[in-house]
Amino acid sequence: MLKELGISMKGLEYDAKIAAYVLNPIAKYNLENIISEYLEIDVANFISSKNNSKMKDQINLFDTIGVTETNNEKKLEQTFYVYNIYKLEEKTTQKLNEIGSLELFKNIEMPLVEILGDMQFNGMQVEKEELIEFGDKLKQNLEILTNEIYNLCGETFNINSTQQLGNILFEKLKLPVYKKTKTGYSTDVDILEKLKLEHPVIENTFIFSSNSNSNRKNKFFRSKSSKHTNKNRTWKEVKKSI
Repeated sequence: MLKELGISMKGLEYDAKIAAYVLNPIAKYNLENIISEYLEIDVANFISSKNNSKMKDQINLFDTIGVTETNNEKKLEQTFYVYNIYKLEEKTTQKLNEIGSLELFKNIEMPLVEILGDMQFNGMQVEKEELIEFGDKLKQNLEILTNEIYNLCGETFNINSTQQLGNILFEKLKLPVYKKTKTGYSTDVDILEKLKLEHPVIENTFIFSSNSNSNRKNKFFRSKSSKHTNKNRTWKEVKKSI
């Protein structure tokens, strides 16, 4: 959005979603989940609680004269997220340092944000037929991995659900519990790394997550590429879609 206005951001030092990715590549990266995982706050309940004094204090940061109740609620929500992103920086930076990934985050992942931003803004060319072929292979791999995980666990469940995965690993399979949050068992990457030797399903879960993420991206590119075709090549404008 800023690039479309001719504005370039420099000196980016922190991104909550990038930090969460480094800490746990198989988790979901929306702010609600990140805040719940690392700050142990139920976002939906916290925002909807109009009698919460902290929220009232935060909303007073803005001039509310002449604005509607809807606008007030939006400002309250924005204030909540800004404040908790600030808190997340402290919390996730500490955890990154604990697992020895702080330099990776600072020197590789964050500088890469600007490069990926330019790629998204400028777009890219892709071979459509290769995308389709690669997507078909990913789908086959996911089907195989899914069946293997179901067989190892003895039942079917939503592998992408961290809550269901946690219940399977720690309640049914009785694997060691290293951490629990208000929303359930933690399935952070550092937790799963500790469990790798405990059960073969852990390794399969890592592979499944990687293939699943690649498959989602492949579907996204294929759905957009059909709109910009040029013989057997496609022009993909990523900037308006990501």
